[in-house]
Amino acid sequence: MIRRPLLRCHGGKWRIALWIISRFPPRRVYNDLDSDIVNLFRVARDQGAELRRELALTPIRFFYRGEANNV
Repeated sequence: MIRRPLLRCHGGKWRIALWIISRFPPRRVYNDLDSDIVNLFRVARDQGAELRRELALTPIRFFYRGEANNV
């Protein structure tokens, strides 16, 4: 466990870091520059059962041979 910062900087929030973190929302927040990753998490969250069903019906060779990019 880190007990103090490697470098101190003026205005750093090291001393109140735990207090700041305790005020974060209780759920995870996904923020990624790749919108496809963000979309995947949204679909998994909102339509998880349907996504599992669709993935179970998708032949795995479809992805290994690169055919997914040609659809």
